[in-house]
Amino acid sequence: MQEGVHGDIETITGWAKMALAISEKDLPSNLKDYEKDYAKYLSFRNFSGIREKINTENVQDIIFSLRDEGILEELSQYHEYRLKDRTQWSSYKKNSEIFFACNDLQLGPLQLIRSKIQNFFDQYHISKDELDELIIVVTEAAENAVKYSNEFIIVIRHSLVNNIYELRLFNSFSEVSLNDEISSGKFSNDVSLMRGVLVMTKLLDELDIKRDIENHRVIFFGKKTLKSLPVNLSI
Repeated sequence: MQEGVHGDIETITGWAKMALAISEKDLPSNLKDYEKDYAKYLSFRNFSGIREKINTENVQDIIFSLRDEGILEELSQYHEYRLKDRTQWSSYKKNSEIFFACNDLQLGPLQLIRSKIQNFFDQYHISKDELDELIIVVTEAAENAVKYSNEFIIVIRHSLVNNIYELRLFNSFSEVSLNDEISSGKFSNDVSLMRGVLVMTKLLDELDIKRDIENHRVIFFGKKTLKSLPVNLSI
């Protein structure tokens, strides 16, 4: 919960499983430029005993106990929970952050990325319209990164400098050629993919999706000026 995220009990259970699975894997070699960030990310979390506690019943008991102690707050409209003390969030008083998710949709990586960035902006109080636009972009970008990565770990990097928000996602691909991928049907839903790109293009000031052949990875980059924030923003 120190990720600064909110979710229902089932979603939080998936996130716990994802965190444990990530902790047991080495960072892929094509993402080694984020090795220090990965080590810091893992050291921030305590995985001792988590394996025995990540079934839904145990997570529910833990969540309810922390709620009753006033450690977690309940977003009652959605029956979701998050850490009440925002000073304990990993994003507190930060204008940039690097974090990690996975390519297994069953563990809730899309929800994690979306919730992480939504709560990141909670400390800035941007307008609802601009936040909604950002969440649409984040969801589209994250879905593509998760869906097409052939490595378990995905890197997410985002920042807000003054009133300019930048988002980067790094996912991996194998040495199989693009033509082979198309022939195998991997991109059979390219219509929906292109539709997502068109939506993101409309909502962002800048958009770039780069296929880094040398490092076998795809880099999504998005940039948006937030008009509801002052130019010389300070938290």
